[in-house]
Amino acid sequence: MPLIIDDYKPSAYEKKRLERIKKNEEHMKKLGLHKYQDFMKNTNTVSVAVKKKAVRIKSKKPVQRRRSGRLSFKSSNSMVVMLDLDQVDGLDKVVKQWDENDEDDDENDGDDNQNQNNNKSTVVTRRISINPDEYKLSDRDRISLFSAVEEGIVDEHYLSKFQEFLEYHDGISVQNVKNVMKQARKLASGDGIRYGSKNYGWPENCYFKKNIKITPLSDFIKLMNEGQEYENKYGRDRSNGWLLRHPLKKLLLFQHFILNNPSFLTSELKLKDYYA
Repeated sequence: MPLIIDDYKPSAYEKKRLERIKKNEEHMKKLGLHKYQDFMKNTNTVSVAVKKKAVRIKSKKPVQRRRSGRLSFKSSNSMVVMLDLDQVDGLDKVVKQWDENDEDDDENDGDDNQNQNNNKSTVVTRRISINPDEYKLSDRDRISLFSAVEEGIVDEHYLSKFQEFLEYHDGISVQNVKNVMKQARKLASGDGIRYGSKNYGWPENCYFKKNIKITPLSDFIKLMNEGQEYENKYGRDRSNGWLLRHPLKKLLLFQHFILNNPSFLTSELKLKDYYA
């Protein structure tokens, strides 16, 4: 019912509206529907649910991580493994695989800033291993080697056979053969090896095994340890192993190849024909 206020005079429209409401209520009573009146009011009241505006979540773009150019490499690059992994096993060592076009010299600095900027060769480190006990020479081995060397000529003939071994059996690149042979000749002649880097080189007149000729009879495991001692004392090799480490390892492998094939040093056959 409308609220009655003193001195309130409803308008003509209001009077007619109130009369219609009264007539409708009387009509509902006659029909017996007045008891459903409150129920109808509740059902007609529509509760409007407030819809929350959907928040659109922007999908984040995948973040591209910055990667160092030194760690990435193309699979099409030609890689060279310095050591034959099928022939060695045991203590962990780290060697580097270099692109065949890369050249390293014991007179150059591997870590020189200028060389780093100009050198675009791909480097991938991988672990290989050498077991010193497995490659240690026994007295019987020394006798066998002595017999082979005594019958052969330990000079250019020995070095030429070593080069054949590198090219055919070991299968390394032409440039890597040159790198190894350069140092092997210095060792075989007794000239010795000096690290002549301007920035990191060894002192003047400091040579590894100067006046000592290295032959197939030499103890290459001992030489490798002595070479490491030289690096520790006079300066680390920054030419990625081409100064001493790689040449001595190759000479070690060749030494054991001779033990298994003692007639190779005196054979006139090339290695590929020697296998035939």
